[in-house]
Amino acid sequence: MGRKRQFTERDCLDALREAASELGHSPTQKEYENLGRSPSQYTIRERFGSWNHAKESAGLETNPGKTPFPCYTQNNEGYMFWATTIDGTQVNVFEHRLLAAAKYGLDAIKGKHVHHKDGHQFHNTFENIEVVSRTEHKARHKQMRRELANHSLSDYSESKE
Repeated sequence: MGRKRQFTERDCLDALREAASELGHSPTQKEYENLGRSPSQYTIRERFGSWNHAKESAGLETNPGKTPFPCYTQNNEGYMFWATTIDGTQVNVFEHRLLAAAKYGLDAIKGKHVHHKDGHQFHNTFENIEVVSRTEHKARHKQMRRELANHSLSDYSESKE
């Protein structure tokens, strides 16, 4: 399985500036997405916390106060989150982090990762989440990938016998 490309802040800012140059104005998320550029507008929003913050960082005009009503949506990696605009900045809160805050308290999750025990980002239940360090989270996902690879290989070899 190929590795997913990790885009830097500079990649995101350069792509935004190039889109603005091509369009002749600061792009909306939809205009940017319609250009078919990489990184995606989802990646840019996640990297900077909001579309407007990314455009500000790129030195582009922003659209303050757009979509002030909270909406529930899913990112391109399958994570569910709530998004709203506060003082012109889009704020995203992932559902699994909301659940962890409700279960363990805000202090317990501060600076920590929230892990889905079964590996499914959309399976947001109290029973399926746990708070772990960044290092532990990486180790758990590495182990899950190893188990999946071993399971897949053993299934394949058994079916060929």
